[in-house]
Amino acid sequence: MVPPHGQKPKDHFLGVTPELDHTAATQVEGFKKRIQELCDDYNASPLGAEHCFDSWRIWQKMTGYLSDHAADQKKVFRELDTYHRECNLELLGEVAMALEDPDMEESEMNQILDEKGEEMMRAIGGVAHWMELPDDERLRLAKKLVQDAEICFGERMLGRLPEELKGEMGCYWSGCGMHKDLNAVKGGADRMSKWWEVS
Repeated sequence: MVPPHGQKPKDHFLGVTPELDHTAATQVEGFKKRIQELCDDYNASPLGAEHCFDSWRIWQKMTGYLSDHAADQKKVFRELDTYHRECNLELLGEVAMALEDPDMEESEMNQILDEKGEEMMRAIGGVAHWMELPDDERLRLAKKLVQDAEICFGERMLGRLPEELKGEMGCYWSGCGMHKDLNAVKGGADRMSKWWEVS
């Protein structure tokens, strides 16, 4: 992580967590769960009570990770790349919606919310079915509606940004951690063998 005010970058260890299987979906959900746990711990602290932190803000700041060339890791990368893009769009949409003039009649924000609301109602079977849902499920769907609207609004705003800013927002990569580790071990072994020759 790169702290503010010109401080030196810092490494933070997320821990080693076992997964039930090696599928890409399980690994991606494991990453998301770990980041959400960190946010929950922080938000339960005195600092978090004052300044709540959402997990997608962390995902937006992540620009890549190291893995290997296995097929499951390539799929993990694709899914994380997609999720990274969604987090960027959601935050862009959130800012753009907050800045939009609330006095405008039939604003673009209202149009998107109406469209996404109609899509959601069709998906769940209409207003009558909505009324039968438990409160916690309605709350989950309402949150998803706002999230979908923000992503949609973010996509529209992204299309209006200069090309250099678009490129920065889409930056996400994956490198081979196995090769980095291998190079470090080979370099260490080479250095040690030379030390044995002179000792």
